[in-house]
Amino acid sequence: MPSTQYPLRGTPPPPSAPDLELDAPAKVNLFLEVIAKRPDGYHEIETVMQAVDLCDRLSFWSRGDGEVTISVSGGDAPADDSNLAVRAARAVMQGSGTHGGVHLHIEKRVPSGGGMGGGSSDAAAVLRGLNRLWSLGASTADLGKLGAALGSDVNFFLHGGLALCRGRGEVVEPLPAGPEMGLLLHFPRVHIATAGIYGSLGRSLTGPRISSTNLVAKLLRGDLAGAGDELFNRLEEPVFAAHPGLAVAKERLRGSRALGALLSGSGSTIYSMAAPGDLDELIRELPSSLRREDLCPVRPVKGWE
Repeated sequence: MPSTQYPLRGTPPPPSAPDLELDAPAKVNLFLEVIAKRPDGYHEIETVMQAVDLCDRLSFWSRGDGEVTISVSGGDAPADDSNLAVRAARAVMQGSGTHGGVHLHIEKRVPSGGGMGGGSSDAAAVLRGLNRLWSLGASTADLGKLGAALGSDVNFFLHGGLALCRGRGEVVEPLPAGPEMGLLLHFPRVHIATAGIYGSLGRSLTGPRISSTNLVAKLLRGDLAGAGDELFNRLEEPVFAAHPGLAVAKERLRGSRALGALLSGSGSTIYSMAAPGDLDELIRELPSSLRREDLCPVRPVKGWE
């Protein structure tokens, strides 16, 4: 049953136990380069993403009337047809010819507008969940066709784990699991609109591009300290220009135990990377100006396949 810790929004879920429950993990970008603006208005990117164990929780109830309803607890995600999870459910119904329906409940734990892909991960969990719930037998590639139409990050979450993504993010190359690491997330309580940040890149797209090759090589050979030196996000420049306090927060996260710090996606979440055994000490040594309630230690999670 849905948690009663937060008030429910939207259509109340059925009183019975759900037919299926899935976690929808957040992600961090270990690398993000913007290659160019495309004719379709999107941007060509190269990014390395890692799924982490901060997760939304999705519950599914089958219904026989062909309707898709939703309830949400926690966070500020919409509990109506504008939620990407609802669009994902309808895409599955249309693509498969299924005439049933579903009620979705999302217990939000991943902050919205934080660059951690919470909405995209929820949508991917719906694609995976309905494929299982309705015994559709769709492959990951089949689901990926739906995911690419829903959002740039959705296909990454169909795989999870560690992956190199290209195109506008929808072309996913899963990678073997990287080294064990600890990640300390900082939530600055700032909501950043991704489209606005990409739109402000301007002259940042005229210089030489950086490749993720060195980062990926160091991750795959288990060189965590070396990987920390390769963390990169092209979007930091426009984000920090618009929100200077985030640049200050990043520097404050660079404790002596940190191997690197980076903005995730278009923000506003910033994280530090550390060896697993150093994470507690990293937290203890951070300045008091970083509120402890805005910090969340996480670990990487492996992919689904």
